[in-house]
Amino acid sequence: MRLFQICFFLYFMSAFCFAQSNSQHMKIKDGPWRAVLKITDDIELPFNFSVDKNGKITIENAEERIQVTDILFIDSNNLKISLPVFSTYIEAELKADKLVGHWVNPEKKDYKIPFYATFGQDYRFKSSSNKNNTNIDGKWEVSFSPGTNSEYKSIGIFKQDKEIVTGTFLTETGDYRYLEGIVENGQLKLSCFDGAHAFLFTANVTEDKISDGIFYSGKHWNEP
Repeated sequence: MRLFQICFFLYFMSAFCFAQSNSQHMKIKDGPWRAVLKITDDIELPFNFSVDKNGKITIENAEERIQVTDILFIDSNNLKISLPVFSTYIEAELKADKLVGHWVNPEKKDYKIPFYATFGQDYRFKSSSNKNNTNIDGKWEVSFSPGTNSEYKSIGIFKQDKEIVTGTFLTETGDYRYLEGIVENGQLKLSCFDGAHAFLFTANVTEDKISDGIFYSGKHWNEP
C-alpha cells in the first residue's frame, strides 16, 4: 500500500508539472481580436478585445477599457477566461487564430451563449465603404417599447466620425453602457460587452428619424 501511494504521488506530481509547463508555453496571440456572441442563429453581437505580450486581455467598448488577467489554460487547447467583478466567464478552445466556445453566466440556469473570436480583426461591424450620407451625431428623443404599457423614455447621445458611432441611451435609472458601432446604408448597429451586459441595438435611419429599432440584452430579452 505504501509503495502504491508513493507511485501515485509521483505520477500526480509529474502530470501536474507537465500541465504547468504546457500552460506556460500556451498563449493567446497578442494583438487585436474581434469576438462575436451568437444571440440567435441569425443575430450576432460583436465586440473587440486586444491581447498584450504578457497575455493580458483588454476588452474595448468605445472609450471604455476592461482589463482581464484571470486566464487559465485547462490543457494545451482549452482555456477559461474569468471576467473581472462579475462571475461570468468564457470557456473556449484555442485554434491558432481562432477561439471557439461559450460565454457562461453561472448565476442563470443553463445560460450559455455561443462565442467565437478571430485574431487580426480590429473592426466591430464590417463596413462596406467609408462613404456615408447619414449622420446621427447629437441628442435624440427615444422611446423603448413604444405604444405599450411598458413604454419608457430615453435620450440617445451619439458621436459620429465617418461611419463609426459611439454613445449611449440615458434613462431615469442609468444608461446602456459604452456603445460602439456603425451607421451605414440606412442602418444603425451598436453593441457593448463588459462581462455582465451584452447589449445589441439595431435600427433603420433616415435624415431625422431612427425607426424599427430593436434592443437585445443577451439571449433572454429584446424589445422595440
